[in-house]
Amino acid sequence: MGSKIVAGWTIQPAVERQKFTVSQEMETTVPGVFAVGDVAEYPGKAELIATGFGEVPTAVNSIIKRIYLKFRAMEHAVSELQKSAVQIETPYNIESVEKDEDGSLNVTLAKVREDEKKVLNVDDLMVNYGFTSEMGAFEPRRLPEDVENGLEGQGIHYFLNDVEDFRDHRVLVAGGGDSAVDMSTLLDTVAAEVHLTHRRVILDIAGYVNTTGAKIVKELDDQMRQFQQDLYLDTTVIDVVPNGTEFDITTDKGSFHSKSVIVATGRRKIKSDRNGK
Repeated sequence: MGSKIVAGWTIQPAVERQKFTVSQEMETTVPGVFAVGDVAEYPGKAELIATGFGEVPTAVNSIIKRIYLKFRAMEHAVSELQKSAVQIETPYNIESVEKDEDGSLNVTLAKVREDEKKVLNVDDLMVNYGFTSEMGAFEPRRLPEDVENGLEGQGIHYFLNDVEDFRDHRVLVAGGGDSAVDMSTLLDTVAAEVHLTHRRVILDIAGYVNTTGAKIVKELDDQMRQFQQDLYLDTTVIDVVPNGTEFDITTDKGSFHSKSVIVATGRRKIKSDRNGK
């Protein structure tokens, strides 16, 4: 059963940076507000993910649902990119960034596995290489220091807080995930010129999403349905009571008996006290 996300609700991304307010009522097949566990690098991503894309197979667990929706989100993002005027530069790595006399950036791109380079002159470089977690805090994956050259905040950006800041600018977006693709499409609505560079051939993502994503979900769905054991989906265990050599198990969908109970609900860190206990 899906959930309704009501207009005016505020979605808090995993990174404590900026909250996003849903602008219209949306239906999602994902129970609860799906976006709260996702990192939103730009305004609207949390809302986009919270919307959901299509029906999620019922035999797929919550982690796979996230993967499934990620594929669908990527498919949507690539589709929108192909309709835009974004210039795609692939497969290239960023080799260096230098400040020009007029304040613009000269970004040198090196073609992957080939002896070919090109220089793009842009006003802004938006780096979207995803996030890394250190000591529980999320930080963007940054350019190497010798490449960034101390230019963060002076043309090099890791977050897109307000698309209007880039109106009539020439922008290079570096990255190949759904965020980079979607961000390029978003910037194309206000920027004078948008380039998207990635170390892989970005347009191959569309085919990868359509074939690999659907295949993964279908195979998992089929495998789970072929189990000889009873399969209880979307079920919460309420009580487990010993009864001789068995257990009486009560769930929100009914009761049954079992010889053994295996708890496989994941792991979490438990802070030790000062004595190391």
